[in-house]
Amino acid sequence: MAFSRKVVAALIASSVASSQAQGIAGEEASDACPQMTTCEYNFHDTSSLTWAEGRFSGKMLTNLCPAHDGLRGTPNADCITQTFPDPNYDGAGPYHQVRGRIGLTMNGVNIYGPLEAGFEDSCVSTPGGHCVGGLDVVTCENSLIHICGGADQVAAAFLDSCGGHARTYHYHGDIACDYDHNAAGHSPIVGIALDGIPIYGLNEDTDTYPSDLDACGGHIGPVPADDRYGIQAGTYYHYHVSMKLPYTLGCFAGQQQHVSIDDCKESSRYCGVGYVTVFDEFGDEFCYDDDCSCYDADGRNNYLSADCSAPPPDCTTFMTRAMCREATCADSDTSCVWNRDSGSCGCGDVQAPQPTPRPTPQPTPQPTPRPTPRPTPPPSANCYDITERAACRDATCPDSDISCTWKDGACSCSDCTSFTTRRTCRSATCPETGSKCVWRNRACSC
Repeated sequence: MAFSRKVVAALIASSVASSQAQGIAGEEASDACPQMTTCEYNFHDTSSLTWAEGRFSGKMLTNLCPAHDGLRGTPNADCITQTFPDPNYDGAGPYHQVRGRIGLTMNGVNIYGPLEAGFEDSCVSTPGGHCVGGLDVVTCENSLIHICGGADQVAAAFLDSCGGHARTYHYHGDIACDYDHNAAGHSPIVGIALDGIPIYGLNEDTDTYPSDLDACGGHIGPVPADDRYGIQAGTYYHYHVSMKLPYTLGCFAGQQQHVSIDDCKESSRYCGVGYVTVFDEFGDEFCYDDDCSCYDADGRNNYLSADCSAPPPDCTTFMTRAMCREATCADSDTSCVWNRDSGSCGCGDVQAPQPTPRPTPQPTPQPTPRPTPRPTPPPSANCYDITERAACRDATCPDSDISCTWKDGACSCSDCTSFTTRRTCRSATCPETGSKCVWRNRACSC
């Protein structure tokens, strides 16, 4: 196996059904679509949906076929109706869905969460290349690039230019071909989550991503009116697709107005069950909590060491419930315990109720030593002369203030249009504006 594992209790099998978590209770087979077994064209009907106070109710009829070109193969057609909110997610929340459908686009196409079911034999010229189920798509791709020996050595198993893939076609991130990314203001609605809450495109305002999304991928903020679906302008909780994990939804908020990482993990029966060592885009190892879609701002879903073997630091260093739950007491093998009353983490013997404890004075913090800066190439250094990834990230193109970019195992000074894959495009910078490059319509551009 290409990935090393640290099994904590019982590792989630890669054959987990796509609706294994809460499941989908509101899907019903239908014969009301045009008859087809493979997708010839998109068919959907949203006329029975009603929007009120920031949430949809009713049913959507769809054949689940994408409404755009650029597909890899021909997807299967399947006529269904989906009820919103789905009965399994119509409550206080939050709810956690491991794999499979988390909603439908406004064209009636499946939207999945970040997690994949896994890939087998994904290397082009070498045997192997196994990506276990329960990883997000980008982490799976980065790991296979490392294992197979380069992006050109990975079989085409990932997302197309619109953000989707597979015979049962579905998206794992930005619904890239369904709306205009350059339009002014807030992005339009692109889908509906199973809890009935709308999902919007990337932007909170013109060329501006939201900065306060919670663990589920939503926030409270203004949304524009949309007469097509009866949406009135106002301030409501809503979701956004994102360029950062969880890309679509990490969980369902339900009736909640903000979902923390702690709340997300506590809604899941899979977080903290099994771990796997994976690789990031720079080839560095880190530990991944298998089938757990609750991520922090750095895209991490656990706090173990890179090889998933070393325990985290002592209980008292952890400041959130989620981190505390994964820690171990320093002088024993017992788990740390979160004290709700004091809002602190400790070993079990210090968690017993104490009679009105006096506040413990905090030690005077010691000055934090300044980190040793990485060696920076001289301003006149040419990106193409740099042979190490770390040095490349710190270098600047000699004729501009644009950072050098590590691409395909080499350092270069390139504008957006020279990048040919979604992954490399995301790491590039527009030379004219200094803003991130954007992948759209199967091309990289400013």
